[in-house]
Amino acid sequence: MWVGFSFVWMAHLYAVQGNGEGAYEQLRIFWESFCSPNGFHLNGDYKRRGYTTFHYRPFTLEANMYAADGLQEMLLQTRKGRIDLFPAVPESWKEKEEETAFEHFRGEGGILVSARMKGGKDCQARLEAEQEQEVSLWFNGKERKLFLKAGEIRIVDFVADDLSAENQ
Repeated sequence: MWVGFSFVWMAHLYAVQGNGEGAYEQLRIFWESFCSPNGFHLNGDYKRRGYTTFHYRPFTLEANMYAADGLQEMLLQTRKGRIDLFPAVPESWKEKEEETAFEHFRGEGGILVSARMKGGKDCQARLEAEQEQEVSLWFNGKERKLFLKAGEIRIVDFVADDLSAENQ
């Protein structure tokens, strides 16, 4: 009895739990089965793929926005000074040769975060603080504590098992 927006809600919940496989699968179902060619979310299973018994086609825009939010939660989570990079990405993203990256996502405290990950083991993050703050940056179970001044930009590298940081 689910409808299209149910899948983006579930993707978001999986992402917050750190379950990248589950989050990705729910977003894949949503994008492939509940979005029309023009990108509108059509709340029923209009392609009749068996995901719900509803086959109507009312469109909404909020589900698309929440799908984008679910994707962002897969890539970045910030809560109470803790910044998690790529906390809920599927294994296939970690294993690919190309980088998985995002730019200028805004986290709590007004911090702008950009990051790129390759091979699931190497990651580089760029933090830009709008206000003075202390943060705990996490990637792959490794932590780096940082104090950032207002306007400061910091580059942090997580390379395999080695941690290093440079100021820019």
